[in-house]
Amino acid sequence: MCQRRLSLYLSCLAPVLDEKARRGAHVTQHQRLGDEYLNAANSTNRHNDGLRAAFTALTALSTSTQPPGALKLGDRGDGTRVSKEEARRRYAHINDGHVPDIVRHGTPPSCYEYKCYTPFLPDGALGLGSNGCGGAASTTDGHFIAFGNTEEALRAVVFGQTEHGDASEGPFNRVTGTGWVRQEPGQYTDAISKGHPIVLLGMESTGAMFHPLALLLKLLGRQSTAPGTHDSTTYGDTRASPKTFYRHHSAALSAAVTSADATVLLNVAAALSFELTYALPPLPINSL
Repeated sequence: MCQRRLSLYLSCLAPVLDEKARRGAHVTQHQRLGDEYLNAANSTNRHNDGLRAAFTALTALSTSTQPPGALKLGDRGDGTRVSKEEARRRYAHINDGHVPDIVRHGTPPSCYEYKCYTPFLPDGALGLGSNGCGGAASTTDGHFIAFGNTEEALRAVVFGQTEHGDASEGPFNRVTGTGWVRQEPGQYTDAISKGHPIVLLGMESTGAMFHPLALLLKLLGRQSTAPGTHDSTTYGDTRASPKTFYRHHSAALSAAVTSADATVLLNVAAALSFELTYALPPLPINSL
Protein backbone atom coordinates (compact mmCIF):
# COMPACT_ATOMS: atom_id res chain seq x y z
CA MET A 1 0.00 0.00 0.00
CA CYS A 2 2.82 2.42 0.88
CA GLN A 3 4.59 1.90 -2.44
CA ARG A 4 1.28 2.31 -4.31
CA ARG A 5 0.81 5.60 -2.48
CA LEU A 6 4.26 6.76 -3.57
CA SER A 7 3.51 5.66 -7.13
CA LEU A 8 0.31 7.71 -7.04
CA TYR A 9 2.24 10.85 -6.14
CA LEU A 10 4.82 10.07 -8.83
CA SER A 11 1.95 10.09 -11.30
CA CYS A 12 1.27 13.70 -10.22
CA LEU A 13 4.85 14.57 -11.14
CA ALA A 14 4.78 12.84 -14.54
CA PRO A 15 2.55 15.35 -16.42
CA VAL A 16 4.70 18.26 -15.26
CA LEU A 17 7.89 16.57 -16.43
CA ASP A 18 6.22 15.64 -19.73
CA GLU A 19 5.44 19.31 -20.28
CA LYS A 20 9.02 20.30 -19.45
CA ALA A 21 10.25 17.77 -22.01
CA ARG A 22 7.79 19.08 -24.59
CA ARG A 23 9.21 22.56 -24.12
CA GLY A 24 12.71 21.30 -24.82
CA ALA A 25 14.06 20.69 -21.32
CA HIS A 26 16.19 17.60 -20.72
CA VAL A 27 14.28 15.26 -18.40
CA THR A 28 16.10 12.20 -17.10
CA GLN A 29 14.74 8.88 -15.85
CA HIS A 30 16.26 9.71 -12.47
CA GLN A 31 13.92 12.71 -12.34
CA ARG A 32 10.88 10.79 -13.59
CA LEU A 33 11.31 8.27 -10.78
CA GLY A 34 11.50 11.14 -8.30
CA ASP A 35 14.90 10.02 -6.98
CA GLU A 36 16.79 13.16 -8.00
CA TYR A 37 14.32 15.38 -6.17
CA LEU A 38 14.18 13.13 -3.10
CA ASN A 39 17.97 12.97 -2.87
CA ALA A 40 18.24 16.77 -3.09
CA ALA A 41 15.46 17.42 -0.54
CA ASN A 42 15.99 17.78 3.18
CA SER A 43 15.43 14.31 4.70
CA THR A 44 14.53 15.65 8.16
CA ASN A 45 10.80 14.97 7.74
CA ARG A 46 11.42 11.39 6.65
CA HIS A 47 13.73 10.86 9.63
CA ASN A 48 11.37 12.45 12.14
CA ASP A 49 8.29 10.57 10.89
CA GLY A 50 10.15 7.25 10.90
CA LEU A 51 11.62 7.93 14.34
CA ARG A 52 8.18 8.71 15.76
CA ALA A 53 6.80 5.44 14.34
CA ALA A 54 9.75 3.50 15.81
CA PHE A 55 9.30 5.17 19.21
CA THR A 56 5.58 4.34 19.15
CA ALA A 57 6.42 0.68 18.60
CA LEU A 58 9.06 0.59 21.35
CA THR A 59 6.72 2.18 23.90
CA ALA A 60 3.56 0.25 22.99
CA LEU A 61 4.11 -2.53 25.54
CA SER A 62 4.07 -2.28 29.32
CA THR A 63 4.10 -4.63 32.31
CA SER A 64 3.39 -4.22 36.00
CA THR A 65 7.09 -4.66 36.81
CA GLN A 66 8.36 -2.17 34.22
CA PRO A 67 9.33 1.29 35.52
CA PRO A 68 7.25 3.97 33.78
CA GLY A 69 8.87 6.41 31.35
CA ALA A 70 12.17 4.56 31.01
CA LEU A 71 12.22 5.14 27.24
CA LYS A 72 12.62 8.76 26.11
CA LEU A 73 13.22 10.58 22.85
CA GLY A 74 16.54 12.42 22.78
CA ASP A 75 16.20 16.21 22.84
CA ARG A 76 18.48 17.86 20.29
CA GLY A 77 17.30 21.41 20.87
CA ASP A 78 15.40 23.78 18.61
CA GLY A 79 17.91 23.77 15.75
CA THR A 80 20.04 26.71 16.85
CA ARG A 81 23.75 26.23 17.49
CA VAL A 82 23.47 27.14 21.17
CA SER A 83 20.57 24.74 21.80
CA LYS A 84 22.40 21.91 20.03
CA GLU A 85 25.50 22.47 22.14
CA GLU A 86 23.37 22.51 25.30
CA ALA A 87 21.66 19.25 24.28
CA ARG A 88 25.01 17.57 23.67
CA ARG A 89 26.16 18.74 27.11
CA ARG A 90 23.05 17.26 28.80
CA TYR A 91 23.55 13.87 27.17
CA ALA A 92 27.35 13.76 27.47
CA HIS A 93 27.15 11.33 30.42
CA ILE A 94 25.46 8.84 28.08
CA ASN A 95 27.27 9.59 24.82
CA ASP A 96 29.62 12.53 24.49
CA GLY A 97 29.38 14.36 21.17
CA HIS A 98 26.10 13.02 19.77
CA VAL A 99 22.58 13.04 21.22
CA PRO A 100 20.88 9.62 20.86
CA ASP A 101 17.53 9.46 19.05
CA ILE A 102 16.04 7.31 21.83
CA VAL A 103 17.41 6.51 25.28
CA ARG A 104 16.31 3.73 27.61
CA HIS A 105 17.32 5.07 31.01
CA GLY A 106 18.68 2.41 33.28
CA THR A 107 21.92 0.90 34.54
CA PRO A 108 23.51 1.05 32.06
CA PRO A 109 21.45 3.25 29.71
CA SER A 110 20.76 1.95 26.21
CA CYS A 111 20.87 4.08 23.06
CA TYR A 112 18.80 3.70 19.91
CA GLU A 113 19.81 5.51 16.72
CA TYR A 114 17.26 5.75 13.92
CA LYS A 115 18.55 6.14 10.36
CA CYS A 116 16.66 6.11 7.05
CA TYR A 117 18.69 6.52 3.86
CA THR A 118 17.81 6.17 0.21
CA PRO A 119 19.44 3.32 -1.75
CA PHE A 120 18.82 5.09 -5.08
CA LEU A 121 22.03 7.00 -5.71
CA PRO A 122 23.27 8.28 -9.09
CA ASP A 123 26.77 7.36 -7.98
CA GLY A 124 28.37 6.18 -4.78
CA ALA A 125 31.48 4.99 -3.00
CA LEU A 126 32.97 1.83 -4.49
CA GLY A 127 34.56 0.85 -1.19
CA LEU A 128 38.07 0.76 -2.64
CA GLY A 129 39.54 3.11 -0.05
CA SER A 130 42.93 4.76 -0.47
CA ASN A 131 46.53 4.31 0.65
CA GLY A 132 46.26 7.31 2.95
CA CYS A 133 42.93 6.45 4.62
CA GLY A 134 42.76 2.68 4.26
CA GLY A 135 39.57 0.76 3.53
CA ALA A 136 36.24 2.50 3.15
CA ALA A 137 32.57 1.57 3.26
CA SER A 138 30.78 0.87 -0.01
CA THR A 139 27.46 2.37 -1.14
CA THR A 140 27.31 0.56 -4.51
CA ASP A 141 26.68 -3.10 -3.65
CA GLY A 142 22.90 -3.02 -3.43
CA HIS A 143 22.46 -4.78 -6.77
CA PHE A 144 23.61 -8.10 -5.27
CA ILE A 145 23.65 -7.63 -1.46
CA ALA A 146 20.63 -6.62 0.60
CA PHE A 147 21.16 -3.08 1.92
CA GLY A 148 24.48 -2.97 0.04
CA ASN A 149 23.98 0.72 -0.76
CA THR A 150 23.26 1.84 2.79
CA GLU A 151 23.98 -0.42 5.77
CA GLU A 152 27.77 -0.65 5.70
CA ALA A 153 28.20 3.11 5.39
CA LEU A 154 25.61 3.74 8.13
CA ARG A 155 27.28 1.31 10.51
CA ALA A 156 30.59 3.11 9.95
CA VAL A 157 28.90 6.44 10.76
CA VAL A 158 27.19 5.14 13.91
CA PHE A 159 29.73 2.68 15.35
CA GLY A 160 32.95 3.94 13.74
CA GLN A 161 35.70 1.69 12.43
CA THR A 162 38.18 -0.40 14.39
CA GLU A 163 41.66 -0.68 12.95
CA HIS A 164 42.40 -3.76 10.90
CA GLY A 165 45.70 -4.78 9.37
CA ASP A 166 48.65 -2.46 8.75
CA ALA A 167 49.05 0.61 6.56
CA SER A 168 51.88 -1.13 4.69
CA GLU A 169 49.36 -3.65 3.34
CA GLY A 170 47.44 -1.02 1.40
CA PRO A 171 43.68 -0.36 1.64
CA PHE A 172 41.37 -3.22 2.63
CA ASN A 173 40.56 -5.56 -0.26
CA ARG A 174 36.95 -6.77 -0.20
CA VAL A 175 37.70 -9.86 -2.30
CA THR A 176 40.63 -11.25 -0.31
CA GLY A 177 39.64 -9.85 3.10
CA THR A 178 43.13 -8.49 3.68
CA GLY A 179 44.50 -4.97 3.95
CA TRP A 180 44.33 -1.95 6.18
CA VAL A 181 41.29 -0.25 7.72
CA ARG A 182 42.07 2.95 9.62
CA GLN A 183 40.48 3.46 13.01
CA GLU A 184 37.72 6.07 12.78
CA PRO A 185 35.42 7.32 15.55
CA GLY A 186 31.66 7.06 15.10
CA GLN A 187 28.70 8.89 16.57
CA TYR A 188 28.58 6.41 19.49
CA THR A 189 32.27 5.74 20.09
CA ASP A 190 32.01 7.31 23.55
CA ALA A 191 28.91 5.30 24.53
CA ILE A 192 30.59 2.10 23.37
CA SER A 193 33.66 2.89 25.49
CA LYS A 194 31.34 3.32 28.50
CA GLY A 195 29.70 -0.06 27.90
CA HIS A 196 26.32 1.32 26.88
CA PRO A 197 24.36 -0.91 24.47
CA ILE A 198 23.71 0.66 21.03
CA VAL A 199 20.97 -0.42 18.62
CA LEU A 200 20.92 0.88 15.04
CA LEU A 201 17.30 1.16 13.91
CA GLY A 202 18.07 1.35 10.21
CA MET A 203 15.74 1.57 7.23
CA GLU A 204 15.82 2.38 3.56
CA SER A 205 13.41 4.88 2.03
CA THR A 206 11.59 1.95 0.38
CA GLY A 207 10.38 0.88 3.83
CA ALA A 208 12.84 -2.02 4.06
CA MET A 209 14.20 -2.55 7.58
CA PHE A 210 17.70 -3.55 8.63
CA HIS A 211 17.89 -6.87 10.47
CA PRO A 212 18.29 -5.37 14.01
CA LEU A 213 15.09 -3.31 13.64
CA ALA A 214 13.10 -6.20 12.15
CA LEU A 215 14.37 -8.54 14.88
CA LEU A 216 13.49 -6.04 17.61
CA LEU A 217 9.92 -5.73 16.30
CA LYS A 218 9.59 -9.53 16.18
CA LEU A 219 10.81 -9.86 19.77
CA LEU A 220 8.36 -7.17 20.88
CA GLY A 221 5.65 -9.03 18.96
CA ARG A 222 6.33 -12.15 21.01
CA GLN A 223 6.32 -10.12 24.21
CA SER A 224 2.97 -8.53 23.27
CA THR A 225 1.19 -11.89 23.65
CA ALA A 226 2.92 -12.88 26.89
CA PRO A 227 0.85 -13.02 30.12
CA GLY A 228 0.96 -9.78 32.09
CA THR A 229 1.88 -7.62 29.08
CA HIS A 230 -0.38 -4.77 28.01
CA ASP A 231 -0.28 -3.78 24.33
CA SER A 232 -1.48 -0.20 23.78
CA THR A 233 -1.28 -0.46 19.97
CA THR A 234 -4.42 0.80 18.23
CA TYR A 235 -5.10 -1.82 15.59
CA GLY A 236 -7.33 -1.12 12.59
CA ASP A 237 -10.88 -2.46 12.34
CA THR A 238 -10.98 -3.30 8.63
CA ARG A 239 -10.23 -6.73 7.21
CA ALA A 240 -7.09 -5.41 5.52
CA SER A 241 -5.67 -3.93 8.74
CA PRO A 242 -2.73 -5.82 10.30
CA LYS A 243 -3.79 -7.59 13.47
CA THR A 244 -0.41 -8.59 14.90
CA PHE A 245 2.17 -6.36 16.56
CA TYR A 246 4.96 -7.00 14.05
CA ARG A 247 2.81 -6.52 10.97
CA HIS A 248 1.14 -3.41 12.32
CA HIS A 249 4.29 -1.57 13.35
CA SER A 250 6.40 -2.63 10.37
CA ALA A 251 3.61 -1.30 8.13
CA ALA A 252 3.45 1.91 10.18
CA LEU A 253 7.21 2.44 9.78
CA SER A 254 7.02 1.85 6.04
CA ALA A 255 4.04 4.19 5.73
CA ALA A 256 5.83 6.91 7.69
CA VAL A 257 8.90 7.10 5.45
CA THR A 258 7.09 6.67 2.13
CA SER A 259 4.45 9.23 3.07
CA ALA A 260 7.18 11.74 3.93
CA ASP A 261 8.76 11.20 0.51
CA ALA A 262 5.36 11.43 -1.17
CA THR A 263 4.88 14.86 0.42
CA VAL A 264 8.23 15.96 -1.03
CA LEU A 265 7.15 14.85 -4.51
CA LEU A 266 3.85 16.72 -4.21
CA ASN A 267 5.73 19.88 -3.28
CA VAL A 268 8.14 19.38 -6.19
CA ALA A 269 5.25 18.90 -8.63
CA ALA A 270 3.61 22.10 -7.35
CA ALA A 271 6.85 24.09 -7.66
CA LEU A 272 7.55 22.80 -11.18
CA SER A 273 3.96 23.49 -12.22
CA PHE A 274 4.30 27.08 -10.96
CA GLU A 275 7.55 27.40 -12.90
CA LEU A 276 5.87 26.23 -16.11
CA THR A 277 2.78 28.39 -15.61
CA TYR A 278 4.80 31.60 -15.41
CA ALA A 279 7.45 30.49 -17.92
CA LEU A 280 10.16 30.97 -15.30
CA PRO A 281 13.72 29.79 -15.86
CA PRO A 282 14.36 26.36 -14.31
CA LEU A 283 14.89 26.49 -10.54
CA PRO A 284 17.86 24.72 -8.94
CA ILE A 285 16.80 21.28 -7.76
CA ASN A 286 17.80 21.91 -4.15
CA SER A 287 15.49 24.94 -4.01
CA LEU A 288 12.35 22.92 -4.74
